This record gives sequence, C-alpha cells and structure tokens, in this order.
Amino acid sequence: MADVAIEFKAEAFYGDVIEVSIGANDFSRAGFDLVYRLEKKREDKKQTMAIAKTGMVCFDYNLKKVAALPENALVKLRGQY
Repeated sequence: MADVAIEFKAEAFYGDVIEVSIGANDFSRAGFDLVYRLEKKREDKKQTMAIAKTGMVCFDYNLKKVAALPENALVKLRGQY
C-alpha cells in the first residue's frame, strides 16, 4: 500500500447496518487504487458514512523493487473474468 485517504461523512452507532462497496480504478503500469464506500441503512434510506481510497503498488519482494501489475490481476480487478 502506497497511500490511504479517508473522508468521514457521518457517525455510526452500535446496531447500525453498514453496507461496504469496493471497486478498483486508476490503473497504471505498476499499481491501482481501491476505492471504498461505507453506507448505513436507516428507515429504507442509505447515508454515506465514509469514502476511502488506498493506492496499491505491485512489489517483487525477491528483487526488492516495484513490479508490473500482472495482466491476469488487471482483468480480475476490472471485473472482466
């Protein structure tokens, strides 16, 4: 993980039902972003509690350097299996 950003929008309380959505975007040669949305359900409405992003970088631990994003991972992250 190269970086993370979180923007809190609303409080959550014990007993709240929370729905989490995750997606991937901003693909590059060696990385991508994972984006998150946390929403709570109340009285048939959804309220965004937080949005977040983690910047992910592929790394070859044997060579100790940044590596290219594998094509099969890119296909799966884009939802094109």
